[in-house]
Amino acid sequence: FRLNLGDLLCILGSLTGSLHILFLERVMKKERMDSILFTVFLMIFIAVWGTGVAFFTGSFTGVSPTPFHMATIVFIGMFSTAAAFLLQSISQ
Repeated sequence: FRLNLGDLLCILGSLTGSLHILFLERVMKKERMDSILFTVFLMIFIAVWGTGVAFFTGSFTGVSPTPFHMATIVFIGMFSTAAAFLLQSISQ
């Protein structure tokens, strides 16, 4: 039995996802925070952090995205991901 890098990344991803759910529940119950404002700040943080990581790891080298690619990324980020995070924060 041996754990590979992909196995460790899956375990790390599931742990951080679980922690996100637990901390979100605490914040939404204690602070009486606005769900929409929280989701906006969460999406801004994710966008800035993800872009920074992509620049520092070299993920943007040699890539020239077309307007269609950028529109697809914005659509997925704004509608799919933001809607899921918003519904999760409202429900908790």
